[in-house]
Amino acid sequence: MKLTRRRFLAGAVLAAIAAGAAWRRRGELLRALFASSPPPARPGALRESTLGVLRATVDTLLEGHAEPEPYLAQFRFRAETLPGYRAQYERFERSVDADARAHGRAGFRSAPPALRARILARRLPAAGWRRAARALFQRDDDRDARFVIRPIFRRFARTDAYLIAGYGAWPGQPRAIAHPGAPGEKR
Repeated sequence: MKLTRRRFLAGAVLAAIAAGAAWRRRGELLRALFASSPPPARPGALRESTLGVLRATVDTLLEGHAEPEPYLAQFRFRAETLPGYRAQYERFERSVDADARAHGRAGFRSAPPALRARILARRLPAAGWRRAARALFQRDDDRDARFVIRPIFRRFARTDAYLIAGYGAWPGQPRAIAHPGAPGEKR
């Protein structure tokens, strides 16, 4: 196909329009990429169903290598004190339950671990251009990755990963708390 002047000019005009639209939306893109909290909403206590989905998420992502209660305590604290987190966790619950129902299950909690892992795989944190594309076109998955999945991995890396690696306690945890025993007893 021969490139004519008319086709060249049409392509140049379309490219200029696309660049102008991207330039006007640059602030929105930057806010979406670097937001440190979810969109504002009222804080409050989490429902039991939401906590069940978050527990299943922790169990699936960490493959049972960690006790989920400290992770759930972190989710509860954020939902009850910080604006936007309760709404984010409830939206996450609706999203993963809808994906599980699309695969013929009653909900995310009742799905087998392999299906839960597949559902969570598309919500795993991304980097580079994939993160920018997700922030623009798949905002809900991006928020799930930033405010649900990534905090689980961060807490695991700071705490339970040390225990799995063979350390007696994680950094900053007093050994007397990690290994209780009788006073004066050698450890």
